[in-house]
Amino acid sequence: MGPRPCDNAGPPEKGASSWPRSASGLVRTQKLGRTRTCRLNPVTLRSAERWISQRRTFVERHLDRLGQYLAETAPNQEETT
Repeated sequence: MGPRPCDNAGPPEKGASSWPRSASGLVRTQKLGRTRTCRLNPVTLRSAERWISQRRTFVERHLDRLGQYLAETAPNQEETT
């Protein structure tokens, strides 16, 4: 599938930053007349995917440890009734 015009790709509002679209290198835009075509950069997308996956693994390990700690330190239901 070829490039398609992208939604909400107009110029940023006065004083707004265009960072989300261009600084990361994830999205490349090209304007031809009144049409702005956006393309995802697959190399940058894979890099972002790896970073997110690493963070997800880190967070999941810590949440597992937190769950284990809470299970070990929670008051017994029989003692509180």
